[in-house]
Amino acid sequence: MTQITICVPTYNASKYLKRALDSICEQDFQDFKVIVVDDASKDETRSIVEEFCKKDSRFELRTHSENSGAMGLAVQEMLRECETEYFMWFGADDILTAHYISKLIYLIESTQSDYAYSDFQVIDENDAHTHIWEFPLIEMTAYVNQVLTRCSGALPMNGVFKVSSIRARNLDWILYKGESRSSDTINGLYFRSQGLRMSRCSEPLFKYRVHSTNLSHDMSGRLRSDRNVIDFIFEAFPELVEYFAQTQRMTRDAFYTAVNARCDALFLRRCNHHQVPPATADSPKNANK
Repeated sequence: MTQITICVPTYNASKYLKRALDSICEQDFQDFKVIVVDDASKDETRSIVEEFCKKDSRFELRTHSENSGAMGLAVQEMLRECETEYFMWFGADDILTAHYISKLIYLIESTQSDYAYSDFQVIDENDAHTHIWEFPLIEMTAYVNQVLTRCSGALPMNGVFKVSSIRARNLDWILYKGESRSSDTINGLYFRSQGLRMSRCSEPLFKYRVHSTNLSHDMSGRLRSDRNVIDFIFEAFPELVEYFAQTQRMTRDAFYTAVNARCDALFLRRCNHHQVPPATADSPKNANK
């Protein structure tokens, strides 16, 4: 039986897709199957994936007839139907180093955890390394507070999952308010709150690409996404929210207002950094990141 299912959600990512899929083929762990979920791309995505399918029976193409606008939908669909021991997903513009899968599976098995992830190498449009993102595994209260403070994720959720642990807890990849941009952040909070045991590999085995067309730079949708994360925390962690408010000598409502104000300030700072106007109009739907 195949040991791991790899889901690759994609939308108009043909520029980087072949390199992403090649990085799967280059793994030292070869007992996998790959399901590429094309969210109604209009570029060369389909032909690229079909070439892989012709050469390697482990590859499969799924297509959405209409663009869903949600990378998380593909992850949700594939996780629900997964029949292998392990599951992972990653963006069609990212790259896995050769030991990524084997080291994370070893980490899960050696620590008896349910999920394992690694730190990131950040790369640019030309595969050049720019810097490292570290994701230390901190205790839950500090973790939630860090997300509220930074209005961004504190650990990646595109590592390797032990599927039996997901099933035993009746967990699902949730789409909070149809959220895609902060899918990692929201599901990281959700899975940890449900007792999923996590392990970190401090080696930067995952190459995360930052470029002008991924959702990390879609500033028009970023503010709405950040506010959705705040709303999720206030709904899912009422006791922690009350604790944070008390430490600030605020009521819950006043704390909510203050957190959103900080979110707005961070948003404007990001806009200035990327030299884009703080637009409020919806951006084109995109299934990447």
